[in-house]
Amino acid sequence: MLPGVGFLTYFVDAAQVEDRLGINTTLLLTLAALQFLQGDALPKVPYLTLLDKYLLACFSFLVVLCVENGAVTSAAASAQAGI
Repeated sequence: MLPGVGFLTYFVDAAQVEDRLGINTTLLLTLAALQFLQGDALPKVPYLTLLDKYLLACFSFLVVLCVENGAVTSAAASAQAGI
């Protein structure tokens, strides 16, 4: 559910990089807190559980989304400058 909220950045203007990355940073911090809480609540096992794999996939998706937002902002700035 949290990575789906990351798609809200597409409704923010490409020139507002602070707002776009702010949403993604908040989601990354929320996932980190969720991972910290689940680490305390579940028993320690030497392998990745399904929840661990899900959180890893969510982190990966949000990092890719942050990079994509940076690329879109850079492309919008260069298009606006006429480069």
